[in-house]
Amino acid sequence: MGRTFAYYGQYILPVLFLSGALASFFKQRKRKNLVRFAGSGKADGGIDWVLKKDDEIFLVQCKQWRAYKVSVTVVRELLGVMVTKGAAGGFVVTSGIFTSEAQSFAKGQNIELIDGSELRAMIGKTHGLTSNKVDRAKKNVLESTPSTTTAEPSCPQCGMQWSSV
Repeated sequence: MGRTFAYYGQYILPVLFLSGALASFFKQRKRKNLVRFAGSGKADGGIDWVLKKDDEIFLVQCKQWRAYKVSVTVVRELLGVMVTKGAAGGFVVTSGIFTSEAQSFAKGQNIELIDGSELRAMIGKTHGLTSNKVDRAKKNVLESTPSTTTAEPSCPQCGMQWSSV
């Protein structure tokens, strides 16, 4: 029985080892291509959205932090990108909170910091508006009149329409 395993093992084991090596090679190659692809993107300074209101440009940077606190470094970087791009203002949005240094630095810089609790409140307002628009749209369809709702987002603070650049 031992001779039978040794006889067949001399053919089977090299094939198993070779297939494992090939699988490892292709996975490593895939990872390298992914890193190369991700690193070749245009540097945007971490900007997630560019908003335009009239002739002014506003930059939005979103942060989801495992550490829960967004530091002053993020706000400084946004200010640098704002100056470079000639933006009138900016927003840093996070699901967490901002450090006191970040809050102090943002004052007077035309950068608005939106933390997790404020973001939840904005989303709550938006959901309320959305459900009202849906109710109105359903009513309009039932009355066979065209809906006048718009798909353009509006500022939750002033109600002005934003257009994405």
